[in-house]
Amino acid sequence: LRMLSAFSRDVATSGRAAIDVKVTGLADEPLVDGRMTIENGGLVLRRPRFAVSDLQGTVTFARDALRLGEITANANGGTLRIAGGIQYPNFTLSGGSISITGRGLALEVPDDLRSEIDADLQLNVSDTSPTITGSVTLLRGSYRKPVSLTAQLLNTNTQPAVPTAQAGPDWFNHVLLNVDVKTAEGVVVDKNYARLDMSANLRIVGTLTEPVPTGRVAIEEGGDVFVR
Repeated sequence: LRMLSAFSRDVATSGRAAIDVKVTGLADEPLVDGRMTIENGGLVLRRPRFAVSDLQGTVTFARDALRLGEITANANGGTLRIAGGIQYPNFTLSGGSISITGRGLALEVPDDLRSEIDADLQLNVSDTSPTITGSVTLLRGSYRKPVSLTAQLLNTNTQPAVPTAQAGPDWFNHVLLNVDVKTAEGVVVDKNYARLDMSANLRIVGTLTEPVPTGRVAIEEGGDVFVR
């Protein structure tokens, strides 16, 4: 699987995949039957930083559909489980769902917010409006990077007043979000301008490339804000 890294500078892959498939049908409408077994797979994303190791599982092909058979891995200090199936007639995604279960995953999203999460998500595949639903529980988190208000103001004033192109593949731009995000413990904010604990009960909507949070963030009693 290491050769897949050649197609993207931001993704590194490793491990082995054993493929045993049979392709029949017409040249413009091929049908694929068989299976692919992944052993000791690895995946590293540079942004956001995400590392997967010990990836094991089987992908079964049945003509114009595939099924993920209990794919498991270690990911960012926690565990990851992926299962489900999708339909792709003429190699076009048309339906199906994939469940993603994560436990104890260490993340830094958004930047500088270090957290550990449990996630129960489901990708519902559609040729028009695929969706990601489910819940994310923030087990613990901290935000400690110092902030320079002067630098932020200068950076804001020098930004060009023109819209930027939307990033990401077109398919990702159409993935809708409906995910509940809540905190199990308060998020520790310890910065040069504030020292406090925060809790949240949010819903993330919008799209995968432009998420929009709605809901409530509360500052716990006893926090300090410093004016300098």
